[in-house]
Amino acid sequence: MNRHATNSRWKFTFIRLAADIIMAPVIIVLSYCLKFKVGWFFQNVLFLQFGKIYEQAQIEPYLDEIGIVILIWVFTFYFVRLYQPFSGIMPEVDEWVAIVKGVSIATIELMAFTFIYKSFPNSRFVIAYMWVIGIIALIMVRTVIFQYELRSLRKGRGNRRALVIGNNETAQDIVEKLILFPTLGFNYIGTVDDSSEVHENYNIKGKLKILGTLSEVFEIITFNKPDIIIVTDTHAVSIDEIRKFCTTKGIEILAPLDTPDVVTSIARIEEFDSIPVTHYYTYAPNKTLLAIKDIGDRTISLFGLIFLSPLLLGIALMIKKVSPGGPVLFSQERVGLGGKSFKMIKFRTMIPNAESATGPIMVNEKNESRYIKYGNFLRKTSLDELPQLINVLRGEMSLVGPRPERPHFVTEFQKTIPHFRQRLLVKGGITGWAQINGRSALTNRPEYKIKYDLYYIKNWTLVLDVKILLRTIWIVFRREQAY
Repeated sequence: MNRHATNSRWKFTFIRLAADIIMAPVIIVLSYCLKFKVGWFFQNVLFLQFGKIYEQAQIEPYLDEIGIVILIWVFTFYFVRLYQPFSGIMPEVDEWVAIVKGVSIATIELMAFTFIYKSFPNSRFVIAYMWVIGIIALIMVRTVIFQYELRSLRKGRGNRRALVIGNNETAQDIVEKLILFPTLGFNYIGTVDDSSEVHENYNIKGKLKILGTLSEVFEIITFNKPDIIIVTDTHAVSIDEIRKFCTTKGIEILAPLDTPDVVTSIARIEEFDSIPVTHYYTYAPNKTLLAIKDIGDRTISLFGLIFLSPLLLGIALMIKKVSPGGPVLFSQERVGLGGKSFKMIKFRTMIPNAESATGPIMVNEKNESRYIKYGNFLRKTSLDELPQLINVLRGEMSLVGPRPERPHFVTEFQKTIPHFRQRLLVKGGITGWAQINGRSALTNRPEYKIKYDLYYIKNWTLVLDVKILLRTIWIVFRREQAY
């Protein structure tokens, strides 16, 4: 799919290239001023005796070499793929990472250049400032460009019009991706199906457009003029008839393989000497990256506990005041990595012994009556989850991962949900891919949550963790998906 996105976004590549060329002299001037003109500014403008005035340092030598700087930057940015369209989950974060990489490499190259060509200005401080200012400035400029590009793509400009036939679970997943990720190069125009009686993924609620029934499919295609049709229900319609009809109109067809295991397990479609096969593989992440993740988790949790200690103390005092009959903290057995149980810690948000009469039950996000005063607020804002930083510090949990379930529910879900135990291949997390794609909507729907959890396991990277954390902060701040 990325091939189509590339073809429709070429003009934004030129915008980025022009922005890089324009920003180069700006960054050079700012870096020069930060090194040589701070003292002059304080003493001559603010009349404060601060800083040193460099009488001999002139800006002209730097301006004379702007062309070299631009060439080094542009070629380096090209080789780190900064001029290739980014797509997928939060592509702006991928672009930020590429900017840091590109500016860092270009800075090293400039340092080396000063040793080879003695006429090139050799202030190491100016080059170091160019590195810092370059990263910050280019991230800001390119974020503005990306937002403009994203707005254009969401309006369908440059994207190919996509029509979906069918409204089964596969169709729901595809429509979700078409809506969430316009950078893939497609503009969702609607769905053709006889019934809308199916669970709607959280991200497409209110956005699913049923254009008509399957008996009207050819009239709908003719009227809406899609560029591509995605057929998800080959049992309800004849793929051959659709293909013959679309061939005469130059419309492409995508038909996902009828292999649900690829979605709901550690598997992928591959070719064995031109023969399509399903590859079930062993989950084996890079051990070095896992070690970095673990160090990062523990470091962030430690500083988080220290930084948030006043807030944690305030919440504890509030709980003790409104519900003195129970403890401040609530620990509950959960199943973690490899099926090993541990005690997950939360601020108590419910009355003491809330499940004494019912046994283990899930929260009813619409009609929950067991909250203490302000307990619902703590849960909606996720403040009740903050003590789990202790679990992360202990190594029992991660900041990002599938949400740990209680042993009772793990046993029950494994009986009815295929591949559910694969969630235990990684540490459970405070937040996760499922949590930012329908947190409360998925609480009582583990059969849908598993798709998001296994997507995370199959596609895990450190950058994906960063994206999930950033998205979590935004969702909590806006109180989206709250219960």
